[in-house]
Amino acid sequence: MSENFLRSRWGAFIHFLGKRDMTAAEWNARTAAFDAEGLAAQLADAGARWLFFTMGQASGHYAAPNAYFDSVAGGADPDYVSKCSTRDLPSELGKALLKRGIRLCLYMPSEAPNCPNFGWRFNRRPDGSIIGDRLAEFQQKWEAVIREWSLRYGKTVSAWWVDSCYFADAMYRFPDPPNFASFAAALRAGNPDALLAFNPGIRIPAESLTDEDDYTAGELATSLPTAFDRFPIGVKSPAGFVPLAELGDRPQYHLLCSLGRDWGHLVKTDAGIDICRFPAELVYGYTAYILNMGGAMTWELPVGYDGRMFEPVLEQLRRLRHLNQD
Repeated sequence: MSENFLRSRWGAFIHFLGKRDMTAAEWNARTAAFDAEGLAAQLADAGARWLFFTMGQASGHYAAPNAYFDSVAGGADPDYVSKCSTRDLPSELGKALLKRGIRLCLYMPSEAPNCPNFGWRFNRRPDGSIIGDRLAEFQQKWEAVIREWSLRYGKTVSAWWVDSCYFADAMYRFPDPPNFASFAAALRAGNPDALLAFNPGIRIPAESLTDEDDYTAGELATSLPTAFDRFPIGVKSPAGFVPLAELGDRPQYHLLCSLGRDWGHLVKTDAGIDICRFPAELVYGYTAYILNMGGAMTWELPVGYDGRMFEPVLEQLRRLRHLNQD
């Protein structure tokens, strides 16, 4: 395993997503408008050490071509139109970041869009709650999608953040593949040293689902954990709770929180666009608090149509710059 570049540092995260009713042409226009060089320059100005970037989500739009995805999703349909972008945005973004000394990390959902050819589904209990299933055939197909991207990007990608692993016991916790180990192998196909995190959802304390986790996904929404919460700062795992001071090297304690009022979205108010939900002093203070305890912090950023940060967001990050000094 390579060195854990997340240790005691902060970075950024962008949810760059399509909408369910967006056409392939509209999605390609949006990906074409993304200013990879401009965003990379802003992140370098702010002193960020890494950027997590979304490959796609449940809308079915993805930020790069994938031949295997299209072969499954399209099947024998002669009218199939891919919603994988023609531009390979992660590849271009990775190059722009790398020359500025910033790591590219990729977000990948654990579920496919609602496409019968993949076989992804949720099951519902009589009370309406959702429960997972083994879905071995789906998992094998999804691992092949991921493997294609991982092999293409190689060591350009330093980490993966896997979302929506809500059904760990039902889907992944098995001795035979597909399981966490085979999922991890697909993610690391192009870079065996890539760091991994499987996200169980919003959890306080931070939760690690598997020994394959190198860091905690650490998703937060309305609470910022501190040592005075109901739980001390640390990591919950299948083996029990481990305080931060006793964690050792793996998993790295890492948290993710949005600077905006929702993941990947802007909220319009009577005063215009209400971008930042926290005062700059809180963002700085909480980042310093987590880093000083040996944790890592990632802030999710509201960005414009062109992928660049708005000035109020950039200014909040600039205040953090010296926290990433060696």
